[in-house]
Amino acid sequence: MNTKEKCEKILKDKIFPNLTDCIFFYLQNDSEFMDEYLSMSRPEQEDFNREMGKAIKDELELSNVGECLNPRSVLIKSYTKHCKHCKKIK
Repeated sequence: MNTKEKCEKILKDKIFPNLTDCIFFYLQNDSEFMDEYLSMSRPEQEDFNREMGKAIKDELELSNVGECLNPRSVLIKSYTKHCKHCKKIK
């Protein structure tokens, strides 16, 4: 496997499926973001989480491939796993 193929495999197998969790994990460690997030009501947080998840998928043109019920981030209860250049599931 050459370097390009290794990079593509990492993106496909490690990054894209868990990208939503990675982004929320990053955000929970950003004190400026967390100050604002914690000032939101629970429904506002849930709306933000939903919209962020949708934006990640849409902006990067990813397809849904499953769900994870045990994220690393404490900001979300679950997240949709994604892939790029794969069959979409409903």
